[in-house]
Amino acid sequence: MPSVTLKTGSTSASNFEGYTDAAIATLESTHGVSAMAARVTTYDQFTYTVGGKSVVASITLASGVTSATGATAIAAVASAIVAAWNSGYGASGTSDDLVFWGDGDSDTISGTIGDLALESANSGSRAYGQTVAFSHSTKATAAQITYTVAGSGNATYTFVDWLIGTDDKQLATSDNTATDVDLIISLEETLASGSVINSASAATVTLNSAETLLTELTTTKLNTSTRSTLLAGDIFITDAGIHDATASGSGGDVRNDEAADDGLAVVTAATGTARQMLSRVHWLG
Repeated sequence: MPSVTLKTGSTSASNFEGYTDAAIATLESTHGVSAMAARVTTYDQFTYTVGGKSVVASITLASGVTSATGATAIAAVASAIVAAWNSGYGASGTSDDLVFWGDGDSDTISGTIGDLALESANSGSRAYGQTVAFSHSTKATAAQITYTVAGSGNATYTFVDWLIGTDDKQLATSDNTATDVDLIISLEETLASGSVINSASAATVTLNSAETLLTELTTTKLNTSTRSTLLAGDIFITDAGIHDATASGSGGDVRNDEAADDGLAVVTAATGTARQMLSRVHWLG
């Protein structure tokens, strides 16, 4: 998942994803400045969203200090977001089962919210295409802005601009998505009962001498069993099987070997022919 780089300032001619050229020009005119510098208070709130899960954070400063500018401001914002993400949804958090992504980078001196890696490689491609977003969701009111700008009297605004991922000419948000770093090779057998994949001569893979790591993706879920049903607050982050795409991420890379009647309700008929032994009418409706 791409990083979010906070900026120490922007102008109408050099800005990033948070504001358009016209928006920056309006702010510069309104506040009588030639550039918008990063300025935040402890009253400002910022929202960081990954794969549809969001955390909201405000900066924490030394006792008695309620505002920060420039590099100090963006470092404080990045630190607050990373701490909120890690405690809420990261690998060390209390709700880590709700997302595929691990902890964020704790090195936030530069004002960058580091890129995120999958918490488990065994989730495979299920998180592919998920997005990251950032916003200055709540701005301090004029009454709450207590800092001053040397030689310019009281400041009247708070401001932060940012860039997600790498810079591009359009600064489009359409590329704020998880990127792939590995190749997934799928082998699908055409015979039943695992006669190919589960045999001793299933497949041979020859690796380049410089590449020695090959990870097998696995699943314990069955397509027709209740074990593949999503539980409240659980998306099976360590499982590469087929799941409900809406609730648990897209796709799925592995199908567990199962018998033809797995998950079917078996009904014993007192009379009749053998084809009455298996009932499939529960699939209807």
